[in-house]
Amino acid sequence: MSHRPRSHRLSNARATGALLLFATVAGAGCGADFDPYDRLTSLRVLAVKSDPVAPAPGETTTLSALVYTPPPADAATPAPTVGYDWSWCPFAGTANDGYPCLVTEDQLQMLSGVPVSFSLGSAPTAMFTHAFPPELLKAICLGMPGLPPPPNCQDGFPVTIKLVVHTDTDSVTAIRTLKLLEAPAPEPNTNPTMGGLFVTVAGMDTPLDATVMLHRRADNALKASVTVDAAEVYQGLDDNGNPATLTERLFVSWFVETGTLKHARTGYNATTTSPFADLLTNVWVPERAQVFPPSTAQLIVVLRDSRDGVAWTSAIAGLEPAP
Repeated sequence: MSHRPRSHRLSNARATGALLLFATVAGAGCGADFDPYDRLTSLRVLAVKSDPVAPAPGETTTLSALVYTPPPADAATPAPTVGYDWSWCPFAGTANDGYPCLVTEDQLQMLSGVPVSFSLGSAPTAMFTHAFPPELLKAICLGMPGLPPPPNCQDGFPVTIKLVVHTDTDSVTAIRTLKLLEAPAPEPNTNPTMGGLFVTVAGMDTPLDATVMLHRRADNALKASVTVDAAEVYQGLDDNGNPATLTERLFVSWFVETGTLKHARTGYNATTTSPFADLLTNVWVPERAQVFPPSTAQLIVVLRDSRDGVAWTSAIAGLEPAP
């Protein structure tokens, strides 16, 4: 199997309620058969988080990534060394072209009057400082000669964060949009928080860990710990563009190393009759031992809100030795 770099586009579901959270996946394997979206079998970037979510002028946000690396084939094989390459761009090209930056550092430095470097370093986390003067953001959003067409700046000026994660044998590229505010927000979005993961055992929610034996080829009821106030209430615009009091929509993506999940993604929308519990619950059917011999398997859960907030948690579950 030849090695090919892969690309993931990370974005949040918007007002349409779409649950497609990774819009671009290329070269994820060899041959015609691909693993399901929620199956963890190769190097993946499952989420990129910024804290604060949308920085105001002068603010520095911390960027972090949820990276999955497959476990070694045996105890004698060392875990792969993971490398990171962070960068950003105010006007990025298309995925087919590899997301090239359509402006240069010198162009942006002339406009902003401050030193500009698109590189954000090679550490597991990166720092991005919002150094754009507010008047420059306004001008760019209206359109400026010599620059690409202006983006949609309704929720802030969108810049592209690019992360290349690599090992000795694989590489994957993740893209995240970071919104830069023109002024401090009166109701800034905060990243949601998550508690632990649970499985139903004898009718009780039991913390999921390697001591809990899940049944193979059988339904195991899962539950993520999230409180309803993770969906923040804020003043914004409704689907018709009118001022309104809104509640964030929440979306959960579920990932496992083996077997199948009832849902790859679950969601909550306060304006519908869907109960909040639908966001939190799922069913996992681990594969039989002949297909997946390891005695444990990982579950990873990613929580997103509709204003670019992200959180995640994970657990290692024990698997019964047979069938």
